[in-house]
Amino acid sequence: MSTTFLEDQLFDLSIYIYTDERTELARRMERDVKDRERSSEALLSSHHQRRIQYELFMHEKRHEFDIVIDDTDGRYIIEKNDVMM
Repeated sequence: MSTTFLEDQLFDLSIYIYTDERTELARRMERDVKDRERSSEALLSSHHQRRIQYELFMHEKRHEFDIVIDDTDGRYIIEKNDVMM
């Protein structure tokens, strides 16, 4: 379950971490094929549809988070930080 769709009042801080499709697929291939013994064919067949859903339902909500981090290619770039220190 994703906490993204819960009421904002339940959280003191919200953090969104974005990973590009290429990085996500590489990580999933390593984890799911190696550790979970899934076939690479099964992973590839589901990956594209999952990514479309992610872009439609999750990525469009990134502006609602307090902190937004871009994890593309393993570089952690803070794109937004609305937290007062």
